[in-house]
Amino acid sequence: MNFTEHLRVYSHHQQHLAKTARSAEQALRDVIGVYSAHPSAPLSLFARTNIFDAKKFRALEENRKAIRLGAMRGSIHLLPRATAPKIVAATIGEDPKMLARRLQVARVNADEYAKFKLHVLKHVREPMSVRALREATGEKESGLGTLLRAMSDERLVLRVGADGLRSNDLRYVPTKIWLGEELPQEDKEKSLVWLAREYLRAFGPARVQDFLWWTSNTKTVATKIFSQIETVDVGDGYMLLKENLRAFEKTKAFEKDVIAILPKWDAYTMGYAPDGRERFVSREMQTRIYDKAGDGYGAVLLNGLAIAAWDVRGTKDTLDINIDWFEKPKAQLKQAVIHEFGAIARFLESKNVAIRHLGDEHESRTLGRLR
Repeated sequence: MNFTEHLRVYSHHQQHLAKTARSAEQALRDVIGVYSAHPSAPLSLFARTNIFDAKKFRALEENRKAIRLGAMRGSIHLLPRATAPKIVAATIGEDPKMLARRLQVARVNADEYAKFKLHVLKHVREPMSVRALREATGEKESGLGTLLRAMSDERLVLRVGADGLRSNDLRYVPTKIWLGEELPQEDKEKSLVWLAREYLRAFGPARVQDFLWWTSNTKTVATKIFSQIETVDVGDGYMLLKENLRAFEKTKAFEKDVIAILPKWDAYTMGYAPDGRERFVSREMQTRIYDKAGDGYGAVLLNGLAIAAWDVRGTKDTLDINIDWFEKPKAQLKQAVIHEFGAIARFLESKNVAIRHLGDEHESRTLGRLR
């Protein structure tokens, strides 16, 4: 294997992309967190977990094993409850400037925000939709979401996902009501060091610029944090935890073909800076699975390398899938991918699946075609 292939196989293993996680809890913990939106969150865990269904996904929140908070790149993530305080401290932290910007967007002052918080914390006793909260608080629709986001940044409220694995109708509830306790406050720098170690374990070998992109930090901060961790450079600035070096060196090529279907905004495809993604997608194909803002579409991987992009839409009963093949697939591969999407449809509780192969239409394919 060359260096890029070595990275590909090792990362594929670390990310459980052959469904090697024994449980959803393990998968979530081992990739640190997954993007909260449905169906991305459930599908990211489905891609990594050996035995998993919709009931087990719902149980993550019902049993308070996972919670939804702002995290990497400021985006809402589904996080393990046990490690969420450190992740949030390292990525969101206490930021008075961010709070001031949120209040400005919501067009409220500090006193009005304090009154809003008090009302929510005093009167909301169970997860409530934004519509129900608007009726209860009298807050204007345009500012309500921003105020709830500010409360989430302060760990005062949590989002609770919808029952449907394809619905993003989030509900909000005070943290103490949902968990029976407040989330502990963690030191930002210590949490960053912990998170950097976790990142190198889950995404390494990786570069300083990958970590700073993933956490929205500066190069100065990321370099300082890496200097506090015992790492080795395996080549070209790609850092690995020293304790993982032997496992990396023993990495062997795939013995048989492995297909992994990752959703939009998957933790893996969103885990590296744009110039650090060649381990799973060739440089000339990156625009096929990323938009101009750097957000990832769904990706079909064969032995860790992207061979197609995909998206999903449709009604509750039918899952409509578009697959944008980079090259026309052989019949056996095409049928294997169709089989995997059938399993995804069943997991998402859809009765039927309809698949359209965009690569079959004509040779010309352009950025954003899946939109």
